[in-house]
Amino acid sequence: MKLTQALLPFAAAAIMAACGGGTAKSVVAQADGAMANVKDEAATSAPHELKTAQETLDGMKNNLAAKKYDAVTADVPKFNQQFVALKTAMEQNQDKVQLAVAQWQTLNAQVPKAVDEIQKRVDSLKPNKLPKDVTKEELETAKADLETMKSTWAEAQQLAQQSNPIEATEKGRTVQAKAEEIKNALGMNPQVAQAG
Repeated sequence: MKLTQALLPFAAAAIMAACGGGTAKSVVAQADGAMANVKDEAATSAPHELKTAQETLDGMKNNLAAKKYDAVTADVPKFNQQFVALKTAMEQNQDKVQLAVAQWQTLNAQVPKAVDEIQKRVDSLKPNKLPKDVTKEELETAKADLETMKSTWAEAQQLAQQSNPIEATEKGRTVQAKAEEIKNALGMNPQVAQAG
C-alpha cells in the first residue's frame, strides 16, 4: 500500500499554498492525485472516510471553478486531516476486510441454501394440517420473516458486488441467524424434525 507516498505530494502542496508559493489549481490537482492513488482500496476498507474526504475535495473543485481561490486554500487543512483519517482507517480495516471476504464466501454458500430449505418447508405446510410443534401464528410469522430475509440477503449481495464485504457480511450474518430461528420454529432442526 502506498498511502504514505500518496499523502506526501499533497502535504507538500499544502505547505506551498500556506506559504503563498502555490496556486489553488495546483493544490486541487495534488489533492485529486492523492485521492486517485487510494480510491479503489479505500472504497472497500474505508468507504465512509473516503466519502467525507471526497466531499471536501469536490467542494474545493467547485470553489476553484468559481475562482474562489481563498476558499480552496482554506479547505486545505480540513482535507489533509480527512486524508490522514482515511489512511488510518484503511490500515486499521485491512484485517477486517480480509476476514469479511472469507466469511462472505461461507455465507454465500450457506444462506441461499437455508432460504431455499425454508421456502420448501413453508410451501409444504398446510394451515389446517400443521405438525404439533408448529402453530398457525408461527407459520405466518415464518412467511413474513422469509420475505424479510430475502430482501436483506439481496441487499447483502449488492454490497458485496460494490466491494463492501464488511457490511455485506454483517447483513449476511443477520439473515443466517434469522434462518436458524425460523428453522427452529418450523421444526426443521434435527431435534424437532420428527414432529413434522
